[in-house]
Amino acid sequence: MSKSAGRKVREVPNTGRRRFVGIRRLPVAFAILVLAIVARLAGAAEAPGRYQDALGEAPYLIDVPPDWNGGLVIFAHGYQGEGSGPGLVHGEPLDAYLTRRGYAWAASGYRASGYRPDWFMLDLLELRVHFINRFGPPRWTIIHGQSMGGHIAIASLELYPQVYQGALIECGVIDGVGLADWLYAYTAAAEYFSGLRFISNLNPRDPGPGKAQKFASYADTRQIHYGIDPGLGVDEATLNRDIPRVEPEPDAEPNPAFAELTGKIRVPVMTLHETADFRVPFRLEQDYRKRTETAGTSHFLVQRAVRAIGHCGFTSAERQLAFFDLVAWIEENTVPEGDHVLGDVAGLGLRWTRTLDSRDPAAPK
Repeated sequence: MSKSAGRKVREVPNTGRRRFVGIRRLPVAFAILVLAIVARLAGAAEAPGRYQDALGEAPYLIDVPPDWNGGLVIFAHGYQGEGSGPGLVHGEPLDAYLTRRGYAWAASGYRASGYRPDWFMLDLLELRVHFINRFGPPRWTIIHGQSMGGHIAIASLELYPQVYQGALIECGVIDGVGLADWLYAYTAAAEYFSGLRFISNLNPRDPGPGKAQKFASYADTRQIHYGIDPGLGVDEATLNRDIPRVEPEPDAEPNPAFAELTGKIRVPVMTLHETADFRVPFRLEQDYRKRTETAGTSHFLVQRAVRAIGHCGFTSAERQLAFFDLVAWIEENTVPEGDHVLGDVAGLGLRWTRTLDSRDPAAPK
C-alpha cells in the first residue's frame, strides 16, 4: 500500500509456511544426464534450421543457426489464461539477435493452458533433452522467462540446479507463490477499508473462468502482517486481528513449484522489471533479493529496473543488453551492474531505461 493511501502492507518473516523438496528432481535430472551422454556418444547432429513439432501435447519451436556456437536459450512464455488443450508456442523474443550471434533457441507451448509451472518446468526439461538428442549437447543453457515464465525459470534453478547455467527473467513472478499471497493480502485490505468487493482490477480472485485457479489455490495470507499509520481510525493490532485471511485450498496438495522459494540459486540470474508493473509488482524483486541474502546467494542475482508503466513491455535494446551482459557473466565471469532494489528507489532504472515516460519525475522538462 502506498503511504498516500493511508496504509501500508508488509510481510513479516514467514516461519510457518509449507516447504517441500523437489519430489521429481532426481529422476528427471538422471534422465537428462543419461540422454545427454547418449547424444554425445552417438554424435547426434541434425542440420541447422527452424523446426516445429510437438512433444506429447506440448508444441515447440527450435531454431539452430548455421554457425551455432554451442549456446542454447530455452524460452518460457507467460500465462495465457485458463482453457482446454495445450498452450500456444511463442517464439523467443531475442530470435533475430540470437541468430545473428550464433545462438540456438527452443520454446515450448506447454502441455496445457493455465498456471502450472510444476508441469511446464518438466516440459522445458523434456524439450532440452529433445534438443540434445537431435543437435548435440550445448556448452551452456540459459533459461529465459517472461511473467509466469519467470516463475518457471526461478523454480527450475532452485529445483533442478544442474540443468541451466544462467537465467534471464523479464517482468517475472520471481517470488513464486509470494505473488498470490501479496495480491490476496492487498485485496483484503482494500475490501476491509472500503466495504466493497473488488472484482475488476485486483487479482487473483475467487477461482473461475479466466483466472489462475491452481496458482490461487495455494495462496496463504495467515503470516502477512499489516502496518498502518496512526490516526486512521483503526490500530495495527485490531487490523491484523479482523482482516480476512486466506489459506490454501483443502485440495492444494504439496507441490514444490507452489511452495515458498528459498533463494538458493547457484548460477547467474539477470532480471528486468518495470517499476510500475501492476500485474506482477516490482515488490517481488525486493522480496526475492531478501531471500537470496538470507541464503547467502545474492552474488548470483543482478536486478535491473526499467522505469515504465505496464507489464513485459521492454524495448529490444533493454532486453539485448541484459542478455549480452548475462553471457559475459557466464563466459568471462564479468559480473554486470544492476540496481540496489532495497536501497534508495528514487534513482531506480535510470541507467537501463531507454525512454523515460513524460510523467516520470526524472524525465527532462
